Amino acid sequence: MPLAVSEECGPNEQWSKCPETSRDCEPSCDWTRFPETIPNCPRSCGTPRCICKEGYVRMTNDEEVCVPFEFCDKEAEPSCPTNSTWAKCGTACEPSCANMYDTAPCPATCEKSACTCADNYVRHEGQCIYWGDCPGKSYNK
Repeated sequence: MPLAVSEECGPNEQWSKCPETSRDCEPSCDWTRFPETIPNCPRSCGTPRCICKEGYVRMTNDEEVCVPFEFCDKEAEPSCPTNSTWAKCGTACEPSCANMYDTAPCPATCEKSACTCADNYVRHEGQCIYWGDCPGKSYNK
């Protein structure tokens, strides 16, 4: 005997008789952060089910929670280790003890969000340390 499909929906959801063909085709905050995750979906009806109300999207491609679209811009910043801060674009040329005096220009490209060393700190053996504490040379002139 087939299971009955419930028309009761969660918060910020509504029942749709003609939703996207699959859950993967519903908009999510991931689409704004990672446009490459937007699937190529056919424009036809899928099985009736709950979808996000107008002005709401799924929090992620893998979560069922519907949030206001504006929430997508307010991405929660994870906590970072000591002497580092969250950078939405990350950095391709993070300073380290080995390269902090390089004069070559950095090919500044936006990479994935990441924890990067705070101002006046450089990467050394995976940690962010004060630039003047780099081993091997005296940088305090």
